Amino acid sequence: MASVEKYSKRFCFYPVEVLADKIYYTSVNCKILKDKGIKLRAKPLGRPSLSEAVEDHVSQGERNPIEGVFGQGKTAYGMNRIKARLASTSDSREAAILMVINLVRITELVCHTLNFIIYTFSAWG
Repeated sequence: MASVEKYSKRFCFYPVEVLADKIYYTSVNCKILKDKGIKLRAKPLGRPSLSEAVEDHVSQGERNPIEGVFGQGKTAYGMNRIKARLASTSDSREAAILMVINLVRITELVCHTLNFIIYTFSAWG
């Protein structure tokens, strides 16, 4: 719920839906999100009933890109080796690593787009 509130504070509105792990699919979180008009997309807890069609749950493949970024941060950028005395120091180091990951991704997209434009409008294309 803290992430939802941070989102609201940053963008001045609540998200339309929240993609979450199974551990966050609690009755308390469901009630709070329902009161705020936010759709929770997670695999429900418990055994699924035969009469329910579970269409809103999150398939494993939808979370793979998100989990992959954290794995990349741990292996390539040393996010798993952060050791700091204060929580705020640790948070700032994690934020810096995620910022670098985003900058690398943006740079790759810009370079790919420029290469496509140059190739498309060049005399050899």
